[in-house]
Parts: sequence; structure tokens; C-alpha cells
Amino acid sequence: MFVPSFEEKHGLRPFIIAPTAIIRGVGITFQIPILEVEGATGYYDSNLEGKALRAAEAFKSGKYDYGFVHVKATDDAGHDRDHNIKVEQLEKCDKMIRTFIDAYGGDDVIICVTGDHTTPTYIGDHTNEPVPVLVSSLKNF
Repeated sequence: MFVPSFEEKHGLRPFIIAPTAIIRGVGITFQIPILEVEGATGYYDSNLEGKALRAAEAFKSGKYDYGFVHVKATDDAGHDRDHNIKVEQLEKCDKMIRTFIDAYGGDDVIICVTGDHTTPTYIGDHTNEPVPVLVSSLKNF
């Protein structure tokens, strides 16, 4: 079965920043360029600032209209049942978004922050609660 590229299907030139194999596989399947970031590990020590700077650079290059930046550590903290690390990782995500906004410097980007599922620390596994979604243009920040 033929799978159309993301660009063919949606008319947007995409990139993915993700060190985890499953997300990289999605990129490969839909012919989405995978941008590398030194120190991006997909775990608690992942270089989120580097991911933000690389995403800003990609958009500023004019080569891309859509970017997907994956952060795995918040999910891992849920599996590890570690509330403190989960909060720490969410705070690191907040800083990553701020770094992106400061580095990009433009206001013609829409940011969506969400998850693909919940992983509560008190359960330690994926659950089916609704996930929060934030969608905003940089003009509103």
C-alpha cells in the first residue's frame, strides 16, 4: 500500500525532531525529514534547549512550514511513577518553548502543545483520560 508523504497529503513542508525510534519511524513512513540535535536522547537528560534552537533554525531557514518536536521524558516519568521528575520534565518543556520563542523571533508560527496519551505517576502506565491541548500563535505570547 502506498502511503503519501506528509507534504503531498497536507501541502506543508515538515520536519521532525525526535530521538526515539517509533517517532522517527513515523517520520520515515511519511517522508518527513528528521533533524538531528546533539544530546537529544529521549530521556531525562535530553537536550531540550538544543531541540528548541534547532526548530527555530529550521523555521527561520524558510525550508519548513510544519515542525514536530517530540519529548519522551514526561511519559517516562509517568512509567517510573516519579511525580517530582514528571513536574521537572514539564518545567523543562516550558523552558524549551520559551527558548524556541526567543530564538525564532517571528510571530508567524502557531504552536500546539499536547500529548498522545496520559501516563499518570500514580498508575505508572498509559491511561485514557483526555490530554490537555494548547494552541496559540506567537502573536499571543
